[in-house]
Amino acid sequence: RGVGGDFISSRYFRISYKHNMNEPHIEVKAWTTKKIDSTKARNIRDKGTVIGVVTTGRITKPAKEVFDVADIAWVENFPENILSDNSED
Repeated sequence: RGVGGDFISSRYFRISYKHNMNEPHIEVKAWTTKKIDSTKARNIRDKGTVIGVVTTGRITKPAKEVFDVADIAWVENFPENILSDNSED
């Protein structure tokens, strides 16, 4: 189910480039000119380890339904200026 922007703030939002993609994780898609459609949503769902999706763009209604059925949290139109590299070295 969609997660409101108030739920995620920059101080809790960490991006790690060293993450093991075989563990549960949140996908971050930072493109404002693209949208996540149902095909892309199924590809993300089929990875089997994604527990959430954050995108600076839109998520189509059919894609939201794919995420909701798969119990994957999603946030669309997330402000790109809040995304920063807060990873620990």
